[in-house]
Formats: sequence, C-alpha cells, structure tokens
Amino acid sequence: YGQHAPYGHPQGGQYQQSGPQNGTEPPLTRDGDRLVGTFDHLLNIVAPAVGPLILWLVTRRRGPLADREGREALNFAITAAIVYVGIGVISLLSLIGGPLALIVPLLYPLLWVAVVVYAILGAVQANKGLPYRSPVTFRFVS
Repeated sequence: YGQHAPYGHPQGGQYQQSGPQNGTEPPLTRDGDRLVGTFDHLLNIVAPAVGPLILWLVTRRRGPLADREGREALNFAITAAIVYVGIGVISLLSLIGGPLALIVPLLYPLLWVAVVVYAILGAVQANKGLPYRSPVTFRFVS
C-alpha cells in the first residue's frame, strides 16, 4: 500500500474544498433569491423584526431581491414596533378614562391584522420577483 494521503485529503484523489474559493458566499439563484425575499416578509408574522433582520444580514450580499425585500421587511417591522410602543403609551393614558379607554383595546388586534396582511402582500410580490413597498413605513435601513 505504501503512502498514506495527507491529513485532510481523501484517499486516492484530489482534495476538493467545498464552498466558494474567494471567501465570499455564492450568489443565490433566481428562485432562491425570490424565496428569501418571500420569507423576509413572512418572518414578520412569526418573528417580527428579529427574523427579517437575521435573514437579511445573512443573505443581503447574495441576491438583489433578498437585499431589497429584506430591508423593506425590516423597515416595516421597525415601524410596526414603534406603533406598538405608541399604542402602549396611549393605553397608559387611557387609564385615566374617557373615550380612549374604549378605543385602545381595539388598536393592538388592528395593528396585528395590518402586519399579517402587509406581510402576506409583500411575500406574494416577492415570490413573483417584484419589489414591494409597504405603506406608511419609515425607511430606517437603506
């Protein structure tokens, strides 16, 4: 038998390194790019702000749609979080009484429905490969 293969080299063949050679991640395919853009929006339903942030940070350099839709989903999630905090402040004011005490309990479910609807609309557009702009969204991440 004679010689052994050097450490890290498979027996009887060339050593083949997996992954890209230049230290960067490979670009997404067109379908992969659309899938990531779709999930960016859908993550706002199950993991608001955190889910889109993580997915965008991992995939932003791998595809143009993943980058654009990740930023859009993240901006929408940040805007929704600010509105949630605003509703919390209003709910503190409603402890005093008056008409606010009747309206505030409806605001949280209304905002949740809006987040779900706009996340689904964004996911559908991204799945088609088209950009989506969420309405009434502050652009914090550009």
